[in-house]
Amino acid sequence: MMFDSLDNAFEFWKSYGGKVGFGVRKEYNNRNKNGTIIGKMFVCYKQVFKKQGEVCTNEFHRRADVKCGCKCKLKVVLDRESGKYVVSKFVEDHNHDLQPPQTAHMLRSQREITMTQALAIEQACDSGLTPRITQELMSREAGGRANLGFVIEDQKTYLRSQRNRDMARGELGSVLAYFQK
Repeated sequence: MMFDSLDNAFEFWKSYGGKVGFGVRKEYNNRNKNGTIIGKMFVCYKQVFKKQGEVCTNEFHRRADVKCGCKCKLKVVLDRESGKYVVSKFVEDHNHDLQPPQTAHMLRSQREITMTQALAIEQACDSGLTPRITQELMSREAGGRANLGFVIEDQKTYLRSQRNRDMARGELGSVLAYFQK
């Protein structure tokens, strides 16, 4: 199998993970002397083990450890002749339960806010609607939460990052730049 770019390869891996029922992530790059990426590994999100003796120091946000050393991976390498990325290794073995198709859309790697949704979220926020009401409205328009493509935490994160960007560019940003001189 060949891909024109690493982005295309990752999109394929992401859609494969969504159909099969596991989350995905990028593992590492191999670069040549010029800095060109000649190889990349995509893995299951449960691929590594937690380091020996590693403890969560944040008592308020402790999470269950989901890493279990899953062996599922896809490795692509650059074919120098064609300039395309070719699959060099594919392992489909999982050592954990997979998500059923009904809940696979909830995996972090499967969630994404589109530009259209982002504009609707911003307009709803400007109109004074809460994130929960906004998500309920958008999920009804999309035909259910499974068709929406994101959860309320993604929406809150998006709004927070928008506010931070607006502050950096707005009046506070210029005042901050003035005092930093």
